[in-house]
Amino acid sequence: MKPFSKTSRFLKKIRKTDIDKRPRDKTVFFTAVFKTFQDTLALNNQVLTLIAEMGDKLSGDFVFDIHYIQTVCAKAADLVHRLIANLNTLSFHKYMNLYDAFQKINAELKAELSGRPVIPESQDVLAYAEISRDAEEVAGAKNANLGEIKNVLGSEVPDGFVITAQAFASFMTHNGLWEKVAAIEDTWRHRQLSVTTASAQVQKAILEGEIPASLRKEIEKALAWLGHDPGKRTLYLAVRSSAWGEDNEPSFAGQYVTLLNQPSDKIFDAYKTVLAGAYSASAMEYRKQKGYSEGKVVMAVGCQLMVDAMAGGVLYTFDPQAPERDVML
Repeated sequence: MKPFSKTSRFLKKIRKTDIDKRPRDKTVFFTAVFKTFQDTLALNNQVLTLIAEMGDKLSGDFVFDIHYIQTVCAKAADLVHRLIANLNTLSFHKYMNLYDAFQKINAELKAELSGRPVIPESQDVLAYAEISRDAEEVAGAKNANLGEIKNVLGSEVPDGFVITAQAFASFMTHNGLWEKVAAIEDTWRHRQLSVTTASAQVQKAILEGEIPASLRKEIEKALAWLGHDPGKRTLYLAVRSSAWGEDNEPSFAGQYVTLLNQPSDKIFDAYKTVLAGAYSASAMEYRKQKGYSEGKVVMAVGCQLMVDAMAGGVLYTFDPQAPERDVML
């Protein structure tokens, strides 16, 4: 690919630019523009070289650590930022929106490198009618599968809504819990705390946390849509965990919390209880065995109307203790 192959058109555009916008010394103006043009090509080549070098490292013939990745990403970010500045200089600020895209991507990279999950932007609350299997990072695996069953297969699924991964991130950030969880996990992994004590500390911090006002408002609107009328009509809900990776392989079967027959006027307490359940002692040990970091935990929560069922049961489409076996339980 030749990045600026239409050079003649570019130079023609410069010549047509309003004369008042150019310095009086046309030679100086052209020299400065041409130098910026050459610098832009050089920056582009440097970025491509960095990407190629990182690809080579992934071949398996090189040993590298997180410091290398952080250094290369920081260098690439600096080059790309300078590249965007040059493009805007050459185009008379035609591509200013590139700065917003750069900031968003760079923030996601920094979060990923810091060990924090990168959670896609979404609404805090979504109805099941808006969810499919492709929404796993927004709604959690369990909710995404329920949305698929409802909206693609057309099967009956109890009415309800999902408090999304974005809402979880807002709750954690609002209460400063990312840092608290990371500090407790570090102490536990260095064997300065038992898993029971570490779990109790994290769960206490979550249960004492405050739900952001904007999230409370969205949940209240969703309850009203379902038919809740404060002081007059109380709904009873199943408030269900739906973490990233849940109901996949590994399945996390039985590790998280589902609360049944929860009155709608107690939903906020139920929501925090399900979030806290993500940090039970057994769930933390399970993640440790599977190589998951506590900083990567993301919990969406499903809220569905209870069904007056005649019968109920559980089907495991594979053995959670031995998923390689070709059996259903």
